[in-house]
Parts: sequence; C-alpha cells; structure tokens
Amino acid sequence: MRKVIYFLAFYTLLIACSSNKESGDNQVKASDTTSTEIIEKDVADIAYTQCSLAYLSDSVLYFHNFEEEKSVEFVEESEPILNFVFDDEDKTLYYSVERDDTLWLKLADIDNLKITPEWVISWQLIKEKTFSNKGMSPLYYNEGKVIIQHGFHSASHHYDKMSMYSISDNTISHSELDYKFIASSFGTFTTEKNDDYFETIDEGAYYI
Repeated sequence: MRKVIYFLAFYTLLIACSSNKESGDNQVKASDTTSTEIIEKDVADIAYTQCSLAYLSDSVLYFHNFEEEKSVEFVEESEPILNFVFDDEDKTLYYSVERDDTLWLKLADIDNLKITPEWVISWQLIKEKTFSNKGMSPLYYNEGKVIIQHGFHSASHHYDKMSMYSISDNTISHSELDYKFIASSFGTFTTEKNDDYFETIDEGAYYI
C-alpha cells in the first residue's frame, strides 16, 4: 500500500474525498457536493490495504480508494485517534489514543482478515500538559522505532522534545529533540524540491 498521510498544511487534499468534519492536527473538510462515498466496513469489498490514502477527520481514521472513489472507516477502533503512522511494509498501523488522561500507543495489523487493535505501551505523556499550546504532532516510523515530537517551544515554533518507542525491546525513551536525526531520517521540506513532495490535481495539493 502506498500511504499518503494528510496534515493541516495540505487542507485542500480531500475536498473531493468525503463529507467529513474538522479534526485536530490531521484535518479534512469536504464540500456538501462531494461524490465520494463513505461505506460501512462490514459491507465493504475494499480492504484497508487496497487504499492508497489514509487520513483523520474528527479523530476518526479513514482509508480512501481512489479507483473506487470510496472511503472506508477504520471501525475496529472505538477511541478517538490522535495521530498515526504505518510501518515500512504498510501492514502495521500504529496510532495514539488517550487512556486515563495519558497518551497510549496502539497497533493494528491491517493485513489480517480479522483486525484486532492491541495496546502497546504508554507514551508517558499527558496530552493537555504536553501539547497545551500546540496540537498533536504526527507519528514517525524509522527502522523499527515509532517517534513522537512534543514540548512545543513558542520562541522557535518547533517541538523541542521527542519520545521514541523501540519495537524490538518494547521500551519508551525520552530525549531532547535531535534535529539531525529527524532531518536524516525523514528529510526536510525545501521550496526548491516542491515537485518531489507535492502533486497538484484539480487545484488540490497531494503530498506524495
């Protein structure tokens, strides 16, 4: 599955995808005239792995299939989803939810016929305290690790802390944000390389 994770900066991406409301950091707003159909998972013929786009709307995760022009709701999770990321094979979904006022990491194998979300580990972060002056940051996946940035620094307009979940030993580590690690692992956006990051279709910006 080729994933495209949709964030506020690309707000026009899903104008034609669904009739969704606004959510936190991953936001979507569609017109009332959209032709895209959101179908129930239990009657859908579309598997999550057949969808090339995943996005959040009102803390609900949707998978979108462009060929069928249909979106499928991730109904296996009943809690509001705050952010999400896929592993390198696009088969394991990692995402954060709140549990007892604390952020927790969960996972779901979307390649299984029967999908059962699993509690993984506490991020040891309190949402209202850690993200009090900034919305939730996205999750990143890199070489067997899931990373979340937090501690927004208003002077620099960047997060200055990071927490890293190591899949191999099931542990959480906290540190100051390593900018070189972020840049080398996930790249940085530059205006000179817009064509490498975006594709414009019908006046909508698609992050590729």
